[in-house]
Amino acid sequence: MAKSLGTLKRYSLQEYWGDAFDTFASWLIQEEVLEMIGRDISVKLLPTPQDNVAAILKGGVLAKTAHNADVVLIQGQLHDVAYHDLGQLIASAAEMNVSSIVWIASTFPAECRKAVDWLNTLSQNGGNFYCAELELWRIDNSVPAANVHVVCQPRSLVGKTKPSQECIAKPIDTKEETPPRKDEANPKSPGDWPKKVHEKFSPSQQGHTSTQVKDDVAVRENFVYTKPL
Repeated sequence: MAKSLGTLKRYSLQEYWGDAFDTFASWLIQEEVLEMIGRDISVKLLPTPQDNVAAILKGGVLAKTAHNADVVLIQGQLHDVAYHDLGQLIASAAEMNVSSIVWIASTFPAECRKAVDWLNTLSQNGGNFYCAELELWRIDNSVPAANVHVVCQPRSLVGKTKPSQECIAKPIDTKEETPPRKDEANPKSPGDWPKKVHEKFSPSQQGHTSTQVKDDVAVRENFVYTKPL
């Protein structure tokens, strides 16, 4: 007799929470939920007092990083993402002067991801912007299980700065750095010395410096998960 299997179903955030933004925010600020979010963005998050409550949008909460207590805005969104939502989120984050934003929704359209990626390229002060899709999965009538899938993340600043003039190698000074060999100090004939110097220090070998900077971009690998059977 074949074994029966449960039916796996995914729920959108609005299907599960409806318009209960306060309930959703209360769920986001729980320590185990912050741990799940922090694990996927590679930053340990801790709860923090909800200051400037008036500036936080519905469904938003504040957290802090464990290593330096920077303030992080976690904005949960129950309805579909639109362009005006991004503008409101940026205005809210600016008013609270947060260091990072973690935007959570069921799905993010391609044009919104592109806009957030562009904002991350402009960051000069360590500000980070993440987009994370929160998935809710249920097997038959079980309690829904949450899974976070990061779709946008900040770009590394490593390799963006150009080397200073002090770091650029200087051309070789043949007179100071390369003393003549003993057998060349007293050439046998007047034509020997210039010829040997020219052969040893040809123009193709002098001033051969390496000033090219490789623009390294550190990008975190996509989150991969296996749906339960």
